[in-house]
Amino acid sequence: MAILKVNNQGAVRNWNGIFNDLFGDFETSNPNFGLNRNGTQIPVNIEEKEGAFEVSLLAAGRNKENFGLNVENQVLTISYNDEKGNEAVNQKMLRKEFGTYNFKRSFNLDEKVNTDAISARYENGILYVTLPKKEEVKPVSKQIAIQ
Repeated sequence: MAILKVNNQGAVRNWNGIFNDLFGDFETSNPNFGLNRNGTQIPVNIEEKEGAFEVSLLAAGRNKENFGLNVENQVLTISYNDEKGNEAVNQKMLRKEFGTYNFKRSFNLDEKVNTDAISARYENGILYVTLPKKEEVKPVSKQIAIQ
């Protein structure tokens, strides 16, 4: 009597491997601005603080020199463009699960944001963009003397 052991996991794993081999490089040959390799956008957190808004963008493994920040018509655009990262390298990749892909994200700014004082810093793989709030115009109350 023979005992046959069936491993269905191997067949599924092999099919996934074939699928990934056939279509896995499509994303790297077709740059989709603003999208990660898995088709989602670059993660962003936006926090409101007392005197400013802070945008935190997850951008690990990137060079700060390749970031671009632009404000035009109350729209903040954050982009990353690395031409060297897109060049084909003569090496045989057995598996590629990460990379630094180009992206572009845009945000509509509130009229409360002082666009002249926007600042940015890049630390520990996170790009922090500080959007200071404008000073609120407070109504002035004054006593008028009658003559």
